[in-house]
Amino acid sequence: MRKIVDEIEDIFKNNNYPEPKPFIVRRISFLVSYLIPFDSYVAEKAGEISDLSKIYYSTRKHQKHRGGPEEIYSRIVNDLLNRIRQRLNAIDYENNSTQHANQPDQQ
Repeated sequence: MRKIVDEIEDIFKNNNYPEPKPFIVRRISFLVSYLIPFDSYVAEKAGEISDLSKIYYSTRKHQKHRGGPEEIYSRIVNDLLNRIRQRLNAIDYENNSTQHANQPDQQ
């Protein structure tokens, strides 16, 4: 999952100019589709990334968005992707705690 999040971030960092890029929008939607079944919180944030990417990589929609393209970019790269990473870390921690709790003590 982290590789998918990293790839989405790389796409935005390498294509940080808001202009029509339908291939990139399709790629982001494709990557997001792998995140959606993972966890409901991750799905919500990933869906928001997909929706915002359609606005960011459009002809004019990004200009009408409150805060403009800079706000969209910041929301995706600095907020949503980090929230997904934090959730993935929490899930890993929960899984590791559960695994350790289920292991018998060795003496």
